[in-house]
Amino acid sequence: MEKVFSDIFTNLQEVVAKNLEKAKKGTLADKYNSSILGGSGSLPFNFQLDSNGQYTYSISQYGAGKTLNCSAYISNPNATFDIKISSSDGGGGQWNGIVANQQIHFNIETSFWHSTTITVYIKATVQNQNGSGEINYNY
Repeated sequence: MEKVFSDIFTNLQEVVAKNLEKAKKGTLADKYNSSILGGSGSLPFNFQLDSNGQYTYSISQYGAGKTLNCSAYISNPNATFDIKISSSDGGGGQWNGIVANQQIHFNIETSFWHSTTITVYIKATVQNQNGSGEINYNY
């Protein structure tokens, strides 16, 4: 999980930097072209449930005021999950009784002015197991 949000924010920052450079040079294409102003991707993630069946992760990075539109699912282990995702700038969500391979959808708000902190909390009906899944995003 640690690499997922880091990679998403790195991609977002690269797109914003490229757009600023293009705007500076006067070569930025139509400002409404979402392929230039936004990005998207799919990333697999892994996590480790502790002896209480819990996993927590937090990251703080600059998000350029973009809204991340996300969907995600946990493919392993075969269990039932309570999931909470929060952003210091708004968005996220809380889901109870999610089963393996069930999609969740959420938005994560980021700030143009400061770093955004995202926290992920997972509680499962199993303990001491590796977990995996996938997140799809666009902004």
